[in-house]
Amino acid sequence: MKTYQDYTPNGGRDFIAPATHIAFSKLAFGLVLIFFTKVGLAQSTTSQKLEQLITAYHELGLFNGSVLVVQKSQILFNKSYGYRDFKAQTLATENTKYLAYSITKSVTATLILKLVEDHKLSLQDKLSTFYPSLPFADSITIEHLLTHTSGIYAYNNDYSMPVESEQAMINFLKQSKLNFKPGTSWRYCNTGYYLLGFIIQKVTGMSYEKVVKNYIFTPLSMSESGFDYKNLTDSLKSKGYKSTFKTYVKEAPLYDNKELFSAGGMYTTLRDLYKFHQGMQSYKIISQSTTEKAYTPYKNNYGHGWFIETMAGRKLVSHSGGASGFRSYLIRDPENDLCIVLLCNSEEIDIVAIKKKILAILFNEPYWLPKQINLSEKQLANLEGAFQYGSEMTFYIQAGNGRLHIMPSRQPSAILLPQTDSTFYIDKIDGKVEFKKNKLGEIDTLVLEQKGKKYILPKASFQWGIVGSATPNGWAGADIVLKADITQKGRWIVRNILLKNGEIKFRVNNDWTLSYGGTDDQNKLEKGGQNIRVVAGSYDVILDLINVDKPTYRLEIRQ
Repeated sequence: MKTYQDYTPNGGRDFIAPATHIAFSKLAFGLVLIFFTKVGLAQSTTSQKLEQLITAYHELGLFNGSVLVVQKSQILFNKSYGYRDFKAQTLATENTKYLAYSITKSVTATLILKLVEDHKLSLQDKLSTFYPSLPFADSITIEHLLTHTSGIYAYNNDYSMPVESEQAMINFLKQSKLNFKPGTSWRYCNTGYYLLGFIIQKVTGMSYEKVVKNYIFTPLSMSESGFDYKNLTDSLKSKGYKSTFKTYVKEAPLYDNKELFSAGGMYTTLRDLYKFHQGMQSYKIISQSTTEKAYTPYKNNYGHGWFIETMAGRKLVSHSGGASGFRSYLIRDPENDLCIVLLCNSEEIDIVAIKKKILAILFNEPYWLPKQINLSEKQLANLEGAFQYGSEMTFYIQAGNGRLHIMPSRQPSAILLPQTDSTFYIDKIDGKVEFKKNKLGEIDTLVLEQKGKKYILPKASFQWGIVGSATPNGWAGADIVLKADITQKGRWIVRNILLKNGEIKFRVNNDWTLSYGGTDDQNKLEKGGQNIRVVAGSYDVILDLINVDKPTYRLEIRQ
């Protein structure tokens, strides 16, 4: 299963319990955490502080890529870290090309607004003008698509919609229902931006990519940007990685351009995104009044292709991107002509935390540098387990790639940075956790501290199982339970289980938060991997997590 999600201030990245429970929101910047090193605001220049910050994250394996900070045409910081290709040992530079993913949406939105100014479109045009066969199209406007308020099926974390062609998408959407009445709510929606790309093609009679080139790339001299990154042959192209931490370097797959299109298909460089900023600043593409409309929140602090927030009394507009192998961020303070670009070729990075600390440096606010101690793989493995909050939310702890990860039910995971052998900091939410032991020396409680409050989470069952169409219970039923092998920690087994022709995956506690699927390599597993094909028969099923960084499985047919 693919992961196509965006890392934005409002992208649902906090630990949020079900509505009946507590919501875990981010802490203020000024919170004092004793295991971080405070940076004196008067001790160094801005560039030195930025260097110190990014270097700290890079040394923790939490930043690999390029950074640019420019204010009023003055470069405050411009540096790259790590490799664009780890195997070839080629360094990242300011000219390195990266997939920007959903920063593409700001470009798509600018194109739509340009076509509106040229009287080729109206924001109030109905979707039915272009897709009369869609049953709900009369209630959705172009503006609804731009602002993520259409209520249309969201191709974000459910990947059942076919994307091989426009017609395939439309045929699927004909059978879908709206999530809410258009204009009444907000949900981040890649689908809406796919449709905007198709509408651009219909209105102009040209391919989306050619329209971007004619209206934006060429006028702004963005010669280092383009589309179809998977098939790009360029020595400056960076490879995308799942992890770039120490020896745990793993390359990530690339999507076909048709799977990204006008919602996330653009690749670019530091320099070109700065040129885009300059074009927006000078109103070279769209007028000042239209630009101001784009920067005005429509709902949920999202305007027309931009997230809007305020920090230190300054209005910021931004967009981020994140999916397989890459993370990106474009942050702008239009009033003060400030532009920040973060382009990274590793998934294992909290780009929001870095962005906030860069802004704290620039706005003379307090901030904290991460400082990590190293724990052995055995120490990390001993902390694995599940901890329960309320009746509906489970926090899973799992070691992997030399790190410890916390995974709340139905939410993205976060890295735990060790401060002692039992206390960890969560940079993502400015919180910390502590593992507590009982009188027998066994870990039985997780204490989560955030925003001055403590939450006590007792240890819960941690049970691997198999699910799928090949099992007696199917995809919707309860998992077939695997038993822990008492002779070998990390191995789970179920014997003499009758499976049908079909597919299976492995998961914990009947929950998709922590799951494994197959890969192209026989018997190897990866988190969220492919469905595993099964031929009918009676099997012993073995899940081998002894080496959590190289998980495997075996289906041994019984005679």
